[in-house]
Amino acid sequence: MCEPGHADTRKSGVYVTKPIIIGTYAFKIPQHEKARRHDDSTDHWTCLVRSPIHEDLSYFIKKVNFELHGSYPDNKRDSTSSPFQVEETGWGEFPIHVTLTFRDQSIDPVTISHDLRLLTNNLPTPQTPAPVGTTNGTCLVAETYETLVFTDPSEWFYDVLMAGPASPPQVPPNNHKLWQFFQSYHEYYDETKELQELSSLLQCSAFVQSEISRLRRELIAVEYETAKEDAKLGGGGAAAASSAAQAHPQQPHQPHQPHGGQPGAG
Repeated sequence: MCEPGHADTRKSGVYVTKPIIIGTYAFKIPQHEKARRHDDSTDHWTCLVRSPIHEDLSYFIKKVNFELHGSYPDNKRDSTSSPFQVEETGWGEFPIHVTLTFRDQSIDPVTISHDLRLLTNNLPTPQTPAPVGTTNGTCLVAETYETLVFTDPSEWFYDVLMAGPASPPQVPPNNHKLWQFFQSYHEYYDETKELQELSSLLQCSAFVQSEISRLRRELIAVEYETAKEDAKLGGGGAAAASSAAQAHPQQPHQPHQPHGGQPGAG
């Protein structure tokens, strides 16, 4: 199913990549707050999906579902606006299953597993230094850089992906309370953009070669028919038609790109 007003046609042989960050940010619950609680929670944590360049992802992501450990009540939580996130407290680490639903409903949702890490479980000791991602001993950051690949997207969704969000990204993203803990991924993002630009150039080259082959075949067909007509008038027979075909040997067809339509994460 596609959005109203858009034909369900696809851009065959085209793929678009979109990078995202999935992260958890865990803080130790202060002692005075623990005294007021009636559970064993040690950490307050947030799990979110964001852009490495701080753009609003809701232009192509419709909804994110966070599936928590089964011990949490209502453990499947939907987030329908950016920033896509869930906040909770707890004492144990577990994998969070993050499911992305896209604006193009013809594309199946994608689920990525992300491991929650808690600060209390990873506090440094004289024998064990602070783990990677700990910021000033106050927050444990666990982020992963993921790449979504959209193969053979519908034409309208391709336009959405290439146009980007309606508003430019806010840098720094100080509209989010955790922004000072966000890691930088400029190097990875620049590499992804370079690969996407190279892919676009290769796709353009393949299209040009395909058009050249098609025009050659059409020219051969026209010259063949012209030679046949000339033969009828001048008596040249099949030899004239045969010579026209030999003058332009047919080019082999360009191989087709595999068809997909489903994104993957890598």
